[in-house]
Amino acid sequence: MQAHNLLTHRTPALRIGVMTLLPLLASAAACGASGSDSGTGAACAAATPGQHLADAHIALIGMMLPGQTVKIGNRSVLLSPARVHVVRYLKGAGPPIVTVTTEVSSGNVVGAEGIDPQPGERWQIYSPSRAMPFDTSDCTGSKQLAR
Repeated sequence: MQAHNLLTHRTPALRIGVMTLLPLLASAAACGASGSDSGTGAACAAATPGQHLADAHIALIGMMLPGQTVKIGNRSVLLSPARVHVVRYLKGAGPPIVTVTTEVSSGNVVGAEGIDPQPGERWQIYSPSRAMPFDTSDCTGSKQLAR
C-alpha cells in the first residue's frame, strides 16, 4: 500500500495506528531520531534554559528513585514510569514524589524520546505535560545534573 493511502485507508484500526504514529515520527525527526544521548541533547535544536523553562508546563530538579530497570548497553535505565523525589520545583507545583516517562516504555522497547536515568541520579526535568507521568525529553531541556 502506498504511503498516501495509509492516511485515507478505511480500516479504523490502521487509520488510528497511523495517526497515532505521525506525532511520534515528527517528534523523532525533530530530535534527529537518535534517541537519548545520556542527557546531552546533542541532536536537538539549540535552545536556552530560559526557552526550555518558558515552554515547560512543569519544571523540577529531582532525584531518581529506585525502580525496575532495563539494561541498555552498559547502563541500567529506569523503566517508565519512573519515580522522582522532587528536590525543588522550578516552575509549577506538585507532590514531593512524581512519575516521569523514560526512554524505555516496557521490556527492551526503547523510544526516540525520554531521558535515560539510573536510580540515584539528579535530573533537571522540563515537561510540557499537565499530568503524570510527566513526559521527558533531551529536546525539551531535561538533563542529568552533577551530584
